[in-house]
This record gives sequence, structure tokens and C-alpha cells, in this order.
Amino acid sequence: MKQQRINLLPKIPVRSAEYLSAKILLLSWGSLILILGVVISVLWGLTIISENSLKKINTENQTIRVQIAAIKQSMPEVQSDLKAAAQKLQFTEESKIKTELINKLKEIKRSGSAKGFSAYLKTFAEVTPQGIWLNSFSFEEGGNKVSVAGTTEESSLVPEFMHVLGKTSVFSHVKFEILDLSKAKDKKETNFVIETVKK
Repeated sequence: MKQQRINLLPKIPVRSAEYLSAKILLLSWGSLILILGVVISVLWGLTIISENSLKKINTENQTIRVQIAAIKQSMPEVQSDLKAAAQKLQFTEESKIKTELINKLKEIKRSGSAKGFSAYLKTFAEVTPQGIWLNSFSFEEGGNKVSVAGTTEESSLVPEFMHVLGKTSVFSHVKFEILDLSKAKDKKETNFVIETVKK
């Protein structure tokens, strides 16, 4: 008796080459469309983020512009206040120095010593211009040699001060020379020393 073999496995249909090519092409296009979709989504998201960032930057820039405009508008007032404060301080300092000179003059008059020096001190108190602060005096040779040390923020005021002193009756017989004119370190002030010499 002849044995018959029975194949219980399902029969796999044989696909044609055209079918396989079409399937590969379809999968390729699907993958390409999917990748393009992802790229477009990412680009779209970046665009939205960029737009939001630009809007935020523009808002901040506008705020900064408003603040700068406000500062510029208040600058004249601040400068005016600073100038007024500086003038008040300068006036106070000069008044203080002149008061000290007058007090020294009164003290000399009371003591009766250094006769004649009171005229020098009185002259210094009367003619010292704004912007010059006198720190010390030296009288030698019976008042024929006078040295004055001081401070100024404008060195051009020193020759002007010397000229004014030379026009007074007390110093009409002498002239002043600059012994020292040097800028203080890390400061705006200039220190000076002037001294009388015979004409």
C-alpha cells in the first residue's frame, strides 16, 4: 500500500516582484511623509518659541526705552540739585574759612602781638575768591615776607587770586610768586603755595 504524505502547514503564496517593489515603495513614502511631518512639527514649534521670545524681547526693550527716557528727563533736575548742593557746600566752606580768618584777626588784635598782621588777615578774608580755600599763613621778616598755602579745584584761580592781592593797599609794595602748584593724588583739588617777593 502506498503511503501518502499530508502537509499540514499552510501554503505560503508566492508574491510577485512587482508586488514586493510596490510594498517597499509604499513603506518608503510612508516613512518619508512621517519624517517630514516630524520635521515640520519641530520647525513649527521653534517658530512659535522664536516669536514668543521676540515678543518678550521687544516688550523688555520698550520698557528699557521708557526707563531711559524717564532718566534723561530727570537728569536736568538731578544736575540742578547737585549744582545747588555743591554751591551751598562751597559757600559754607568759604564762610567758615572767612569766619576763622576774622576770628584770628580779632585774637591778634586782643593779644596785641604781631602788630600789623591783622591788615594781612583782613585782606585775605575780604578778597579770597570763591573756589579757593586758604589752609595756612606764614609771616616772616616783620611781615615783609608772607607765605600762603591753600587748595583749589581750578588752578587758573591761583594767578587771579595773586593779581587781586597785588591790587590791595597791603600788598601794593610786593608781588606774589607761585612756589608750588601740585594736584593732590586721587583728588580733583590742586594744592598751592604762594609767597611775596619785593617788586
